[in-house]
Amino acid sequence: FTASASELNAPIVSAKSSLATPKITKAESVNNGVKISWRRVNGAARYRVYYKGSKGWRRLADTTSTAYTDKAVSSGKNYTYTVRCLSADAKRFTSKYYRPENSIFFIYGDVDFKRIVKLLSKATADFGPCKPLINPDISKALPEYKSQTIEVDKGTHQAHVMIGNRSYDIHDDRRMSLYLLNNILGGPGMSARLNMSLREHYGLVYTVESTMMNYGDTGIWGIYFGCDPHDVNKCIKLVKRELNKVIDKPLSETQLKAAKKQIKGQIGVSCDNKENFALDFGKSYLHYGWEKDITSLYANIDKITSESIQNVAADIMSEDKLTMLIFK
Repeated sequence: FTASASELNAPIVSAKSSLATPKITKAESVNNGVKISWRRVNGAARYRVYYKGSKGWRRLADTTSTAYTDKAVSSGKNYTYTVRCLSADAKRFTSKYYRPENSIFFIYGDVDFKRIVKLLSKATADFGPCKPLINPDISKALPEYKSQTIEVDKGTHQAHVMIGNRSYDIHDDRRMSLYLLNNILGGPGMSARLNMSLREHYGLVYTVESTMMNYGDTGIWGIYFGCDPHDVNKCIKLVKRELNKVIDKPLSETQLKAAKKQIKGQIGVSCDNKENFALDFGKSYLHYGWEKDITSLYANIDKITSESIQNVAADIMSEDKLTMLIFK
């Protein structure tokens, strides 16, 4: 077995670490594999060994020793390794938060459940004793929200403008109406109202989008666009005009039906990305104990009415409630 000396200490990330990178001092063939050795680093609680394969760097093992033997090797091949330090702080952090009752394993597909359980049992066999789960304290009242306008001179070629407001937490049923309205105004579709006005009709922006996030105790809704500095006021005026439209006039039955059909299609397409699908559903169960499913989500979208959308628009998007942040 051989290990290329020029790559023994190859970096795996470009970010700087507070601990020095251990220098591999020796790589040798032994009876049962390749043994690498390195110098001890002050402050390191453990060392993490990586192997460079055809698909990039792969973690091999953690150890408190200054040597490691890789037994999964084949005769006549070259092997490349590197070592990184784990500080005591990192060890405390992982032991505090990376534990079974604070983890979710989400599997999607035609797989054998018993085999998955067996593999997970093996993978978590060395998990240490669990500490009590620490829940965030959301019992404190939120600070009072006051709308404001902030302008910051950044000396940028383009102006960047954000307009938004505090919105609903994850437990508030009104978030579904805001979800649909947000997509109507500035979702990914080319027919989004803000895109049609600021970009397609007036040609003032390249990007305009509307976003929302729901948390355990509050939420955020906002609009972003970038434009030439001399077009900022005109763009803001156009944004407010579109917001006032949904405040003053309810969606027609045809408009509401089309909006629901569009967002359901977007959800269906997004589900093709299995990784994002798993992350979204796993986080929902981890944080709130919700077993999400697409059928229920579609049913909740069907319950949205033009009246509920108009009420949400008046509550969140009224001009006197909006905060603006402008970078020029």
